[in-house]
Amino acid sequence: MCNDIAQGALPAMLPFLKERYALSYAAAGTLLMAAHLTSSVIQPLFGYVTDRRPFPILLPLGCAISGVGIALVPLSPSFGWLVAFVMFSGLGTAAFHPEGSRRPPASRRSGAQRGCRSSPWGEPRVRHRLPAAIFLVSRYGLPGASGLLLPAAVAALLLLPPCPSSGDGSNRHPPLRGRAR
Repeated sequence: MCNDIAQGALPAMLPFLKERYALSYAAAGTLLMAAHLTSSVIQPLFGYVTDRRPFPILLPLGCAISGVGIALVPLSPSFGWLVAFVMFSGLGTAAFHPEGSRRPPASRRSGAQRGCRSSPWGEPRVRHRLPAAIFLVSRYGLPGASGLLLPAAVAALLLLPPCPSSGDGSNRHPPLRGRAR
């Protein structure tokens, strides 16, 4: 959900970015194009790699990159940096989704019908992404978008794969058999 909030924040920020950086409509559209092209073009590459070998670390890493990228947008000193931060956020989205689609939602894990993840009215995670960003930006101005870093950080921490324990010997390799020592 945090990944979708970060991805949906850019349209909510565009009027403020347009005013702050004196952007034309073409430049504002370039920001959206940069975000969507980065996430859409690179995502199949992540999918190709993760189809051959799963990388569960891409879930928290993608969330963190998306959140950091969108949180840096209000701090960009120039249009070039603005595009770079937007593309960085798109890269996080691209990294997250192939591994994210591999994990079934809680409703499917509990036995609900498979293939019923979407509805004509949209998924709840998608419906909330724009209002969260609009609330932060309209209430606190453009720097308020940096508040999206908090849910991204929390989600990244929650998505971290469990690390093997150390010190108790449970993660040691089994003894080798049939080999000379």
